[in-house]
Amino acid sequence: MAKKNEKNGFTRNYIGKGTQVQDLDIVKVTVELDSALEYSHAYKGKKYLSFEVARMKQPDEFGKTHTCYVNIKNKAD
Repeated sequence: MAKKNEKNGFTRNYIGKGTQVQDLDIVKVTVELDSALEYSHAYKGKKYLSFEVARMKQPDEFGKTHTCYVNIKNKAD
């Protein structure tokens, strides 16, 4: 199960992390597929996964500089 964080009417479901590639505008990410596939959707017979990649305030203990999450809008009560 992905870690969750509620913010501004959305729930962020964290599915992976990544690292900035040195001297390039590229972020290499690793995604936990079991968690990520929960949030996939189908369109015209094909499966898709939409997610966001954001820079973290500081690298974690493994040197990861970015986080990946699926944003889900919270339902109104």
